[in-house]
Amino acid sequence: MLRLFAFLFCLPLAVLAQDGKPIRFMVAFTPGGTADTLARLIAQKLGELRGVQAIVENRGGANGTIGLDAFRSWPADGTSYSVISNSQVAAQLVAPGIRWDLGRDFEPVLFLGDSPMVVVINPSKVNAKTLQEALAAARAEPGRYTYGHCGPSSVHQLAMELIKIRAAVDIRQIAYRGCSPATTDALSGQIDFLVASSPAVLPHMRAGKLRGLAVTGARRSAAAPDLPALGEEASLKGVAMDNWYALVAAGGTPKDATARMEAAVREVLARPEVLERLAGAGIDVNLGGPETVKHAIAEDLRDFRPIIDRAGIRME
Repeated sequence: MLRLFAFLFCLPLAVLAQDGKPIRFMVAFTPGGTADTLARLIAQKLGELRGVQAIVENRGGANGTIGLDAFRSWPADGTSYSVISNSQVAAQLVAPGIRWDLGRDFEPVLFLGDSPMVVVINPSKVNAKTLQEALAAARAEPGRYTYGHCGPSSVHQLAMELIKIRAAVDIRQIAYRGCSPATTDALSGQIDFLVASSPAVLPHMRAGKLRGLAVTGARRSAAAPDLPALGEEASLKGVAMDNWYALVAAGGTPKDATARMEAAVREVLARPEVLERLAGAGIDVNLGGPETVKHAIAEDLRDFRPIIDRAGIRME
């Protein structure tokens, strides 16, 4: 197995391209987000390290469902890839008219890692220094406080709804079309709480404009090591939700092509300068093979359904 991996690792990525076609990456989210950051950095480094032309195409909307629907028609010749998020797992459960299944219609290539979501408050709106204090304030005045998230049925919304269920608090939700506008309203005091990807809020936390209370994953994040994980709060013991990302190929892509791409992206994401840049953007690299991708999708499909049903989450 090690010899086979070494052999694949050394093969030129150019053999993936048919008739000189470039490698294409679909990002089903708007530019500047975590999926876009990962795709563009991978594309850039594949060009530098392997001399391959790689193009990133953004087609955002409807929590990543529009882009994935378009991706279904891309050729399965080893040139078509997409960076997906588990927000699309949630969208699969709620979006009307979905014509694809993440676990069935695409070829898993590589689990990339996660970008921890952060629960933050505007300190001028919520008088709290810890998550426990903030939840106590919300519990004392049901319905007074609001929270923003990065899109209907996004994992950001699911994370906060899970917190609300477990902590028995009533905080009204306000949906945004992306983390950027949600963060803008948190900064201006239009909303009290915010659950967003770490790249969106870390600069404002460092500037003291937003106060971080916790990361939503099962463990602390290297991007914000001083913030506790949700489960460290006694009332939220066992609560965790990651915002993970993975690379998939167009459905029907040959296994040898996806294996070569997996090896090439592993090479890219092992580079110290790449890891440093991603860490600075709040992205924790945690690589896993195709089976890891399949397991993550199946696990979230199972775990998200009760939260969606309990909170009545729908996509209009």
